[in-house]
This record gives sequence, structure tokens and C-alpha cells, in this order.
Amino acid sequence: MHAYYHTTPQPSVELLRWAEATVRGRSGGENEVVFARWFDAQGEVSQTHTFASVWAEAGRIAHELRVSWGLGKGDRAILCYGFGLDFFAAFLGCLRAGVLAVPVYPPSPLTLSKSLTKLQSIVEACDPKVILVSGDVNRLRLASKLNFVSSARRLWPDLPYKVARSSGVSSGGGISKWLGGAGGGGESFDEESLGEGDVAFLQFTSGSTSEPKGVMVTFGNLEHNARFISRMSEKSFKSRGFSFSGREEVGGVRGFSWLPQYHDLGLVMCTLTPFVSGWRMGYMSPLDFVRKPLLWLRLLSAERAMFGCAPDFSLRLCVRKW
Repeated sequence: MHAYYHTTPQPSVELLRWAEATVRGRSGGENEVVFARWFDAQGEVSQTHTFASVWAEAGRIAHELRVSWGLGKGDRAILCYGFGLDFFAAFLGCLRAGVLAVPVYPPSPLTLSKSLTKLQSIVEACDPKVILVSGDVNRLRLASKLNFVSSARRLWPDLPYKVARSSGVSSGGGISKWLGGAGGGGESFDEESLGEGDVAFLQFTSGSTSEPKGVMVTFGNLEHNARFISRMSEKSFKSRGFSFSGREEVGGVRGFSWLPQYHDLGLVMCTLTPFVSGWRMGYMSPLDFVRKPLLWLRLLSAERAMFGCAPDFSLRLCVRKW
């Protein structure tokens, strides 16, 4: 088990103080609480992260960003991750470091040139210092560099790439090891001068109808949104007779999501708010949902989820596949 110890200055914005307090309440001893489980295409759990492991990994990433890699407060870092649990620790690490996270969809091998053109336009718009990538994205990048995908060889942005190597199932310790960095130690970092009006991350549109456009989201924006979602959701849960007060594994709010974690509903409603609120989540890949939409419904039921978020087209897809 991974006991949580506070070794860095207290976060200076309310959102991160809220997150830290939640982690404290769900960490240590035999009662460490699982935050997220990732389900594969067969509906089996392939990865598990606790509240403490996510927070610890976010602290290590923040330390890498500011101390090892030399980024400053307000610098930008693109987060280009395949579908999975490791993205959120990187996002939270950027928040703690005072580095502006720029989440992007991972390039698709089927439309690689088009995907990389969108990525390049985002790079030109926000001038990032580094791109954090998951192992699968890095393998795609290296393949194109080796001319296996020759048409995309020159389209990858010319920036430093930092790769997270997943440690697989993680119930307590670190989530990933960083290649080309000092990762794996107990270092942590929290930017002390953050204010509620400081920009937390840049949210870019998908670029499906035009060039991606960025929106600046402040820490105050995020905290207000998460508080509203948390309060209204728990009020709704109470009205339906649900309990959400316990640390224990069988208690508390339970949700399940297939939404991409890089944008709007999937990021704030289904990842950030559950984490700071102490809710437990199950996740599956959007690609698996499109292929097997009824798996989402089966897992919602099997996990006794109290909520799930999805656009209306996904419900129509479930009806057609029923």
C-alpha cells in the first residue's frame, strides 16, 4: 500500500487544496481507496490506480517539469496520450507545476497526416516547450521517423518528447516510469504562487470543421465547475437514496465512462470532478465503446454505477445494437 505523506508546500489554489484533502482522506493503511479502474475490450480490469498513486505520480511529473526539464510557471506542455489511465496524472502534474496543460487527441494511424497537421497547428498556436506522450503514441512516432509511415515522417512537431512507460496494474505505487528523466523517486513539486485567475490549461476544439481553436481555462473556472457538478450530483444521488459518504471499497459514489479524457465532459465531469470529490470511477476506451456499445451498459450494471455521461448519439447506438 502507498501511504500518503505531504512533503511539499500546500497547493496555493482551492482546486488543488481540495484534491489534496481528498487524497489525505482516502490514503494510508489498509483502507487506501481505488480511484480508477480501466476495463479492456473483454470487460476485464487491466489497470487500477488509487487516489494516492495518482497524486504521488502527479507530484513526480510536476517535479520533472519544473526541476528536471526546466519549464517555468506559465510554460505550455502538450499531453498526447493514448486511451488509458495515465493521462490524468500528467494533467494533474501540470496543474501542480503551474505549467499549462494542453490536452490533445492522440494521432490516428489511419489518418496520420491529417492528425499531425492538426497537432502542428496547435503547436503553432500555443508554443509549447515539451510534448508528453504515452508509449503507444511514441511507438507510432518512431515508426514514422523510420519511414514506415513515410508520408507523416516530417509532420511530427520538432520539440522534446517525454515518454511515460506504464507499469501496468498499479494498486499503490507509481503509475509510470519516465524515459529520459529522473522519474521513479519520491520527488514532488507544487507551484506556490498560483492564483485563481491563473490559466490552468488550454482547451482546444477538435478541429473537425476548422483549425483547432484554444480556450483559456483558469483555476477558478475549474474549481467553480467542479464544485457545482459535485454538489448537484451528490444532491441528486441523495434524492435517489444512494450513499456516498464512505472510504470503504464498497461505498461511495461510483461512475463509469467511455468518454475521451482530453475534452470537456470526459475531462471535467468524468475525471477531474470525481477525483477531487473522492468518487470511484470505471473507464473503457472510446474505441471499444464504438465497437461494442453494449459492453458499456453491461459494465455500468456490473459496477453498480450511479452515473454515466454520454452524448445522445451513443444512446442511439446502444439501441441499434440491442
